[in-house]
Amino acid sequence: MENSFKKKILIESTKCLSQDNDGIQRYGIELLQGLLSIVGNKDNSWEIDVYFGMWFTFNLVDIHEYILSNKSKSDPPVNLRIVLWNIRLTTTIKKCIRTIFPESLANLLELAKGHLDKFFWSFVKPLNFDKYDLVHLILPQSYSFISRSKTSSLVTTVHDLTHLYYPQFHVESNISQAQKGLDFCVARKSAFIAVSESTREDLLKTYNEIDPEAVFRVYEACDPNKFYRVEDFNTLNEVRKTYGISERRYLLSLGTLEPRKNLINTIRAFLLLLKEVPEINVILVIAGKKGWKYESLFTNRALRSDKVIFTGFVADRDLAALYSGALAVSYVSYYEGFGLPALEAMSCGTPVIYGNNSSLPEIVGDGGLAADPDNLEGIKDKFQLIIQDEKLRERLGQNALHRAKSFSWQKTVNDTLAVYQKVITTSRLPVTP
Repeated sequence: MENSFKKKILIESTKCLSQDNDGIQRYGIELLQGLLSIVGNKDNSWEIDVYFGMWFTFNLVDIHEYILSNKSKSDPPVNLRIVLWNIRLTTTIKKCIRTIFPESLANLLELAKGHLDKFFWSFVKPLNFDKYDLVHLILPQSYSFISRSKTSSLVTTVHDLTHLYYPQFHVESNISQAQKGLDFCVARKSAFIAVSESTREDLLKTYNEIDPEAVFRVYEACDPNKFYRVEDFNTLNEVRKTYGISERRYLLSLGTLEPRKNLINTIRAFLLLLKEVPEINVILVIAGKKGWKYESLFTNRALRSDKVIFTGFVADRDLAALYSGALAVSYVSYYEGFGLPALEAMSCGTPVIYGNNSSLPEIVGDGGLAADPDNLEGIKDKFQLIIQDEKLRERLGQNALHRAKSFSWQKTVNDTLAVYQKVITTSRLPVTP
């Protein structure tokens, strides 16, 4: 018998349909997929709607095949097609702005577009939020659609506070939108999901007005069906050829090309190692799409070497083999809210050389070696150690595999539902005068 007293949740999911293919998008998609496996059962006590922008909401069960799968055999409903068209148009406009105009002007244009959007929404009748027990923002920046609502039950996922801790690594429009989103959620007494204990502590340290009991740590994870140890020689070799790696041994750095990832020091440390130990026959593979403020990676002559390869974007189907074929993954980032690439590498049995800061020690643990992002000698020494010490490499790889198994998307989904339940229950309690 179908449960007629279901708790209704609305999840803001615009990021899931973007072309960014980053960690936040992966988080959103995996969360929706996990929730689908629960709400697909008619006897469950939850009903999940999703919001992708404009004036429409969609039931997750009704439209999942259009957003979570490539197996759809029919066209999406008209209203979903309108939303998809709008997202593609917005993405194209943003890409054109970044391509055509210099950074300073592009920042101003994006800020102006944000103000125009806000002005437009001030004339649009807000969505009916009264039917929902709770609204979940998977990204604080997406707060605009709810800004005029009176709903009291709000949950916001905070992935990091890098815009506050390292504003020099961002473009101005990103900083502004992230700050406005967080400020709004704090003012609205949102409950928060922090993707690591480090992020939880950063949030509480930054906003004294937030009740610690309203901030829940819910770890991210990676899908073992996508990230696993690849041993097959032919598969490994095909991926090497695809990305121009040939049969050389390699260290891998994977992620969006942007300053926070510390790729300049990663390259410098690697070239320093080659200079001091020229007999090491290893290359550095830097994989990932271009983000922002990446130009010096290609214009600085001191960073150029035939031992450093940029692959560009890597398709999901190739990631497991690319991780598995690496001696180690270098992820000596300045700051990470969680660090999905590190966990993905660990799930493939590949040790990680990671920045000794923020969430990375918490996530990687004994699955790798820590290094100071600003210490070239230290990074270089960790590179040399993991390249030359095969026993250490194997031990760290086994540790990485074991540690990765303690994270799962199913646990993420279960913990998220537990947060929903607690927030809904608390909001229904009578207020003490």
